[in-house]
Amino acid sequence: MNIIEKLNLPPFEPFEFEEAHAYNYWRDYYGALEIIKEYCGLKPNTKFKDFSWYHGAFPPGYNTLSILTNNLFDKNKIYFVTDNEQKEVLVKNGYTKTYCIGLPIIYVPIQKVERIKDSLLIMPSHSLVGCETYNVDKRGEFLDEILAKNNFKSNNILACLHSNDVKNNFWVNELKERGISFVEGAKNNDKNAYKRQVVLFSQFEYMITNDFGSHVMYALYLGVKVAILNFPIHLKSLDHEVNERIFPETGMTANDLEKLKNAKFACLYTDINNSKNYQEIGNYYVGLKHKISPDELKKLFGFSLHGKIFWMIHKIRDRFYEFKSRI
Repeated sequence: MNIIEKLNLPPFEPFEFEEAHAYNYWRDYYGALEIIKEYCGLKPNTKFKDFSWYHGAFPPGYNTLSILTNNLFDKNKIYFVTDNEQKEVLVKNGYTKTYCIGLPIIYVPIQKVERIKDSLLIMPSHSLVGCETYNVDKRGEFLDEILAKNNFKSNNILACLHSNDVKNNFWVNELKERGISFVEGAKNNDKNAYKRQVVLFSQFEYMITNDFGSHVMYALYLGVKVAILNFPIHLKSLDHEVNERIFPETGMTANDLEKLKNAKFACLYTDINNSKNYQEIGNYYVGLKHKISPDELKKLFGFSLHGKIFWMIHKIRDRFYEFKSRI
């Protein structure tokens, strides 16, 4: 049995995105709302009210106000965020309807599976569909460095690629040339994407990646020893996003951010043989301590009696301020 068969990953199950998909900041990505329906015992056809819930973990130094509002800057909207730091940024800037509930992945049940001893997961940071890269050769260099410096058995090594990378044909040929098998980990329109990630990370002892991303915090949260080999693969079509969206209020450059990430997470920028279990870091960045009960979630999402009153109060308040602004 090869390593992919051992993992027994949940199958791909596609779903249709919501109509207000972009306005609500892609809150349904990776089956997040499907996870909440299961967690809260809601019907499969349940419709959610308008709110934003950012699905990823990001490093310090990012312009959280721009990221968490998706540059829409709608102060009448309800925002669900990961932790108190994010909440403080929004509330301080007038986004008073902000609540900490952690990231969607913490609402996926953790299955009891056996972690494969001396197993290595290679998981690059993901691209966006249609992106190009400046430094294509670095993908091969990154993989060669891993294989040269580590003694993992070939049948205990697996790569995991985001569906965007497979569509862009990133990493696919480089992995095949080196005899490394890969699986697709996450697809935006997959009901089981978060479940796949939980099952996947729960079975690997080590993970190597080329750059910071949500996958780092997910892996740490699920008990994987993580090493970042600082091989960022720069994406051409993200230049505008980097300059206009992430850094404008901080005045930081991309190089500044790299330095900050290296300083903040120095313990992760290490050789895989020196990597340790830093589950507490993962727990913090996925917002584990802000996980709430099904009843509390149903209230915040407006499905219980208290929840309906909660949303009604917000609506009345919005109309009052709208009326007041016209006087």
